[in-house]
Amino acid sequence: MKTIERPLWYLAAALTFWSFGYTIIRGSDLYWHLAAGRLIVESLTIPLQDPWSFTAYGGPWHNHEWLAGVFFWLWKKAWGVESLVYWKWLVIISTYLLLFLTLERLVESQLLCYVSAVFAAAAASPLLDIRPHLYSEFLYGVMLYICIGHRKYTWWLVPLLILWANLHSGAVFGVFAVAVILTAAVFFEQRLEKTPALLLFLVCAATLLANPYG
Repeated sequence: MKTIERPLWYLAAALTFWSFGYTIIRGSDLYWHLAAGRLIVESLTIPLQDPWSFTAYGGPWHNHEWLAGVFFWLWKKAWGVESLVYWKWLVIISTYLLLFLTLERLVESQLLCYVSAVFAAAAASPLLDIRPHLYSEFLYGVMLYICIGHRKYTWWLVPLLILWANLHSGAVFGVFAVAVILTAAVFFEQRLEKTPALLLFLVCAATLLANPYG
């Protein structure tokens, strides 16, 4: 019976998370991200000077979310701008299913996992827009899934944070989360030695410098 119940819980959770994706687009900068992504793809360069502004043309341009714009533009070019809502639904469902799976490692009750994950999605629902910060939500979920409940922590956190640092500035919070997770592993769970934990944290913190805009 349990083998039948489990996929049904996942299906119910996915459908519930999907329901939070039906919101009005409020992000006024979506088309700016699309234009920036188009510029980068067509020129095959990452511009460091402002190419559009009337008052600050040629000045420093801090487009730290440049990779998100590239992904948006490639998606739009392949399937049309309207299809970005499918990208949004995919990210929302994946993010909170990952949270559901992570919670399963901590508690036995799938009902409790479902309620907790739905509460998290409901709390975030006003901000679930087609903007780069959804990459932060998804990658935060990936990071928690990698770290929580595993015997050892993996160096896959490093490329994950490098990718994150070029998609959205929320990577800063990812580094904060790594610090908390590693501290718990060293001092409370006693699953990790201090030296490798400190080294891993320093390398993760250094990934924030991997963005071409600093």
